[in-house]
Parts: sequence; C-alpha cells; structure tokens
Amino acid sequence: MHLVNGSVPAEQLEQCVEDLWRDPWHPGRLFRESCLYNASLTVGEAARRLDIEPAELEPVLQGRAPLTPELALRIERAGWTRANIWTGQQAAYDLAQARRRLESDGSR
Repeated sequence: MHLVNGSVPAEQLEQCVEDLWRDPWHPGRLFRESCLYNASLTVGEAARRLDIEPAELEPVLQGRAPLTPELALRIERAGWTRANIWTGQQAAYDLAQARRRLESDGSR
C-alpha cells in the first residue's frame, strides 16, 4: 500500500478525487460553504461586497442557478478567489449533470 504524505493510502485519495469529479458540488454551494460561512457573512453582506442584489445571489447559493462568469469575476474582484476557480467548478458541475442525464436516459 502506497501512502501519500505517510497518512492516506494513494488509492483512497485517488478514489476521493474521482468521486469529487463524478459528483461535484454546485459552485454556489461551494461558495456558500467556503466563503460566506467561513467569514460569517449573511447573503446580504456578501451581495453588497459583490455589488449585486441578494435576490440575484440567493438562487446561486441554493444551487438553483449557475455561477456565471460575471459573478465569478465579481467574486475575484471582491478578493475571495480567482474567477477561473468558479468557472471551472461550474463546468465540472454541468458536465456531471449532463453525464447523469445521459446515463439515466440510457444514452451513450
């Protein structure tokens, strides 16, 4: 058994990464968990930092609307993380949803 940093078996780590890419979090959920909760911000406070209305942010945080490139740039401008992190997460989420739909339809 090969260990990563002496603690986690490499095979287990690889499976964990594979699971994350197969079923990634919606980027709005990730933003909520990693940025809003960690900074103890309300939706209203975060929306003000992003210069948008809370009603525009709320559906993204709930996973009901995509995290757009414009919102990703606003997040970057507010100093949280780079925009490409969020657009990449949205792309991974969209791809996983498309894969799930095709598999449930029996399509290849």
